[in-house]
Amino acid sequence: ADGCEFSTVITTITVNDLPNAEISAVGIADRVICSGETVTYRAGPDIVGYTYRFVIDGDTKQEGANNEFTTDEILADNTVEVVVINDSGCEDTATIDMLVPELTDGGGIEFTAAGAAEVTICVGADTPAIGVDGAAAADGATAGGAAIVTYAWEYSEGGADFVTIAGENGATLAAGTVNVTEDTEFRRYTYATVAGSGKLCEANPASVNL
Repeated sequence: ADGCEFSTVITTITVNDLPNAEISAVGIADRVICSGETVTYRAGPDIVGYTYRFVIDGDTKQEGANNEFTTDEILADNTVEVVVINDSGCEDTATIDMLVPELTDGGGIEFTAAGAAEVTICVGADTPAIGVDGAAAADGATAGGAAIVTYAWEYSEGGADFVTIAGENGATLAAGTVNVTEDTEFRRYTYATVAGSGKLCEANPASVNL
């Protein structure tokens, strides 16, 4: 009888490694930025022949051999994504969540007893307490805890340069905190930030006159 012949084809499958994508915000360790701040994002690994695609809100913003991408488009809490494609065509994705505390209301200040932004005192008298005239508020930074509000105070006596009042970071200023002998302007700066971050996002200052 005639014999039957079979042939066997051996197929080799080559499995290439993924590029192990990574992304960081250059110089921003805590991922906290202010709305519209210019930031450079760096993807890795930085290897010749790799392609880097940077994406925000599903839109490709930059694609090519450059592993750095600079933008000022992050206006609120958002995620920046990079797709890294190696020379074998394999790709991997990495993301970084950016936290953007935003001051929605800087609030106001007034002399507490007078309920006014300007008062008169005698030389040698304690400066009156300065209180809140409209609360400040912040929004955003939900990925790392809600944004919070913090403050800084300064004063200018007799038209001189403003001097920071050390240690004062509350919404109000107690009576007698600073004793002055000339016409003086007190100014409070209001900032949005994230607890534990050194990043301060600023509003216009509120001021009162003595």
